[in-house]
Amino acid sequence: MENSTKKQEALAFINAIAEMAYDQGFADGLEVGNQVGFVAGVTSLKGALSCGLRHGSPECGKALESFKRIGLDE
Repeated sequence: MENSTKKQEALAFINAIAEMAYDQGFADGLEVGNQVGFVAGVTSLKGALSCGLRHGSPECGKALESFKRIGLDE
């Protein structure tokens, strides 16, 4: 009986650790996905902002300058 209880306690502990690891992995993946999505979105806007700037939009110029400040000037 004692051996069975120890097995159950060990399995419960392993289950709790696995759940914590899963939750942390999910949170890390979500954060990376948000960053990748942001960069992809900004990249897709660059062409439109450049075109707007060529046509005299000061707001497009400001947006492009802010991209340069945060390091997205590739």
